[in-house]
Amino acid sequence: MMEYSEIVKLAIDALLLMLLLSLPPVLLATVIGLIVSLLQALTQIQEQNLPFAIKLIAVVIVMVLLGPWMSEQLLAFTAEVYGRLAPLSK
Repeated sequence: MMEYSEIVKLAIDALLLMLLLSLPPVLLATVIGLIVSLLQALTQIQEQNLPFAIKLIAVVIVMVLLGPWMSEQLLAFTAEVYGRLAPLSK
């Protein structure tokens, strides 16, 4: 049977992995949103779709570029979890 501390460690590792994997797109969207908002305020362009479209394109590019790394991290964590659960099924 799995110990309570192992389950808590797996939960903490899962949350940290989620934060690590979501950090690049969220951080990029935040920075780009801030820059576009500043440019809109300076130029007085009040187009509502402009920040959304630019952030969407940037996040898609980041997801394409970092996708292999992200999937590698997820697969490694999944293998670790299954490796810890395998002895329990015997």
